[in-house]
Amino acid sequence: MPFADSDFILAIIKDEDWLKEKATKVYARYKESLWTSGYTIVEILLISKRLNLDPERIVVHIYRLLKVKDLDERIALLAAHYIKEKKANVFDALHASYSQFDRIISSDAVFDELGIERVSLM
Repeated sequence: MPFADSDFILAIIKDEDWLKEKATKVYARYKESLWTSGYTIVEILLISKRLNLDPERIVVHIYRLLKVKDLDERIALLAAHYIKEKKANVFDALHASYSQFDRIISSDAVFDELGIERVSLM
């Protein structure tokens, strides 16, 4: 089962990419067995702003294209929503997504803006 790295995934998702043609061929050959990790999702979310890519669209595409180990799709989608709509950074968005039903202990007020109950350190 081949592991899909971020450059491969981005080449498939992006409208134009110098690796797109080759990546598309490789994807066709291995699509039934491809997988990636949650860390790849984090990496792609981190560079999505620089590449002017919609984080929600990216996450949906990735989970449709291949299996993602160790990051629940709902958590990733919620994080992408926080990034896109609430302008949260990737790590705060992921922390908020994971802790959505619990309180979070933090000095960072961004969690208040995301609707996460916070135990403040201030």
